[in-house]
Amino acid sequence: MFRTLEDARIFGYDSTEKNWRYETFLGHVLPDERAEVDRQLKKAIATKSDLSIECRIRRTDGEIRWIWVAVGYQYDKQGHLRFVSGITHDITMRKLFEIESEKLQAKLQHSQQMHVVGQLAGGIAHDFNNMLMVILGHTELALERKDSSYTDLKVIEKAASHSAELTRQLLAFARRQSVTAQILDLNAAVEDMILMMRRLIGENITLTWIPNVQSAPVKIAPSQVGQILSNLCVNARDAIEKTGNITIETVKIHVHKKESAAMHTCSIPGDYISLSITDNGHGIDKKLLPHIMEPFFTTKEVGKGTGMGLSTVYGIVKQNNGFIDIESEKDKGTSIRIYFPLQLHDASQDSNVSMESTLTQGKDTILLVENGHDILHHCRQMLENKGYSVLSAASPLEALKLAKRNKDQIKLLVTDVVMPEMNGSDLFKELEKICRNLKVVYMSAYTSDFTTRHIPGNDKMSFIEKPFTMAEFKNIIKALVNKLPENEEG
Repeated sequence: MFRTLEDARIFGYDSTEKNWRYETFLGHVLPDERAEVDRQLKKAIATKSDLSIECRIRRTDGEIRWIWVAVGYQYDKQGHLRFVSGITHDITMRKLFEIESEKLQAKLQHSQQMHVVGQLAGGIAHDFNNMLMVILGHTELALERKDSSYTDLKVIEKAASHSAELTRQLLAFARRQSVTAQILDLNAAVEDMILMMRRLIGENITLTWIPNVQSAPVKIAPSQVGQILSNLCVNARDAIEKTGNITIETVKIHVHKKESAAMHTCSIPGDYISLSITDNGHGIDKKLLPHIMEPFFTTKEVGKGTGMGLSTVYGIVKQNNGFIDIESEKDKGTSIRIYFPLQLHDASQDSNVSMESTLTQGKDTILLVENGHDILHHCRQMLENKGYSVLSAASPLEALKLAKRNKDQIKLLVTDVVMPEMNGSDLFKELEKICRNLKVVYMSAYTSDFTTRHIPGNDKMSFIEKPFTMAEFKNIIKALVNKLPENEEG
């Protein structure tokens, strides 16, 4: 099949092989391709047809290479076949480039699909947040009356709050979620998600929750806890074929300096809260473990996995200065253990601080602009209940007319961001020409990360994300109003 020294070197020989036979060549072809290569070559020889074929071989030194083989025939003067000859080329570099290009193309297509889905998710979440704003707002106002419907209203409030958290996860998926880490009790955060996780994984799987530490203060955004749990529980569910078990567990550990230096998962010594999710599913092949955190890498069938779940978890863990470790055994199950630095401040103390902080009687006029009628009515009612003088407008042009008639009284603008006629930022610029020392609170069903890309930040502005509670709204209004100079009208 080959006759030159260069051909010999392709297969790992230092000189031309004297006893080279067809069987010798076939023995170098990888076992899973050998039968097909043999079939095609024998068919070509039998029919005396030309053939070129690509296959993988194992050299004498064990290295695997790609080769291209072309088969030709030598005939005598009478037209009888004398012998079959072959030309061999090493095409390993070209094949590696082609494989990498195919992978990149598949990732690009997947990324484009995810972008479209993300845009859809972001739009749905935006509209849903506006509706939740009305539901939560009027529920809070009704709760202040403390009548016989108080218990039912608290249930409605809790359900609406959980729904608001779901929309935050949708916005995070759409890359429009800014996250603000805070110290929280990881046990409490997990506890709040357990019911949702049970519904997510189905009744055929038993979910066990074991908090092995009384208090687990860590620093992380609450929505990110939900992302971690949902991604890992879905993966665990998919690894279980019929019935099985998933265990979520927290524990406090201390990593000594010697341990961190001896290849412990936590490379920085100190105290940690460990969050583990363990399943008894089919497990992960050891050769795949080094790759499972890579974006777009998935062991699931096409269409059943995005390949983003574990990479999202990895990103969240690293963003919050944590560490992650995975142990898995084929046909026995997988355990994913996450370590977050223990915070000295006990998050449970924060739960005793009332969110119902009150706002002192207002003396300033607020111009409220919102094109959603129900939200406009609710926000005006909220502010007037606390003594503020409020001018409300359902559109930017209406707001400009009100400002011209009340320019000396208006001290603060509270406005939606995305509206017909003009956006909130442009409205503020126009109103600054009319009202002296004006400040602004932007409110939007999109998150601050998305909104501030369209609004220049400065010390005259603040932002609040819909849906928000009365306490959150009043506190941010109070903070901004209190920054206004005492005698700025002079």
